[in-house]
Amino acid sequence: MNSTRGLKNVFYGVDYAPRNVIFPICGATMHEVMLDVALLSQVTSRIRTYGTQCNQARMILDSIKTLNLNVSLSMGVWIGPDDDINQQQLKDMKNILKDYPRKHFESIYVGNEVLFREEQSTDQLIKYIKEAKEYVQNELKWDLSVGTSELGSKVDPKVLEVSDIFGSNTHPFFTGGNVQLATKWVYDFVKYQIEPLKDKMDEDKFPQIVISEIGWPYQGGRYKTAVAGKRHMQYFLNSWVCEAKQRDYPWFYFEAFDEPWKQVYHKENAKWETEWGLFTADRKLKEGITFPQC
Repeated sequence: MNSTRGLKNVFYGVDYAPRNVIFPICGATMHEVMLDVALLSQVTSRIRTYGTQCNQARMILDSIKTLNLNVSLSMGVWIGPDDDINQQQLKDMKNILKDYPRKHFESIYVGNEVLFREEQSTDQLIKYIKEAKEYVQNELKWDLSVGTSELGSKVDPKVLEVSDIFGSNTHPFFTGGNVQLATKWVYDFVKYQIEPLKDKMDEDKFPQIVISEIGWPYQGGRYKTAVAGKRHMQYFLNSWVCEAKQRDYPWFYFEAFDEPWKQVYHKENAKWETEWGLFTADRKLKEGITFPQC
């Protein structure tokens, strides 16, 4: 394992996509996942994933069990345009929940940015969420939160009503604003754009709001006055982690490791898609990044 000097458990949770879990290629290995999870356990006690494909959830859970780590999984169920694949994800989810103890799970996220990508209707997404909830509550008799994660701007009261939790993927970088305003912008967004939806529904049906993606890119250019840079990422980390301690919202830092395959999304002056990791793809803490002291 690489040097872990300077690591501190200051993250409520971290978003994690193991390398090589793009179906059907599936090159992820137990050895690699175990190294990832062992490292992440030093900075957080919660890991959030995006899908069940390529055996990723089982490898993460087996790593937690084998290494006896104090880490729980917020398990993602990938929902895309193909209903057959979606049903397979839900089937995988049910089998995984059946095979591992309740203590290993933090929550279930059925779909991530499904409405933003326009890959399913609101009504169809609701059906998937309900199917997962019914299994958890009626078959397993577990008290385990089930919901979805979505771009904050795509929040739909109908989806909120059937969810125990709602994850808002909230990225201040893409507002184009200065990093010094970023943390305040996130909390203002939740306060003024999401919380008021309580007034449009039964308050007791309003889900727990989770900031399911929050981060800042390490390099790759600039978007308006938002700069993807080492200094800016460090400023954001310091500002966000220390403020989040004073707030009641659970949150997941985006993301654990750089994802080099995302260079397919790079444009001439916008090369930040690969640069959101706390760690490089080979598990090194980003050069020049230190963990906040709050």
